[in-house]
Amino acid sequence: MINVRKITLKGIPESEMDEQTKLANRAMKRAARKLREDYRRKGLPLIVADKDGKIIRKSA
Repeated sequence: MINVRKITLKGIPESEMDEQTKLANRAMKRAARKLREDYRRKGLPLIVADKDGKIIRKSA
């Protein structure tokens, strides 16, 4: 059996980001929020990662 290492990535705090990175981060969050709202409105399931890193379907 293959032993798979689990790597956890940590985000950079917004206080350490430069201005362009902050703007890009906010735009990404805004786009994700808009997409989630759109999926909920259409009744489609969301595909998200839970706290353990597993990919699951979350009903709208």
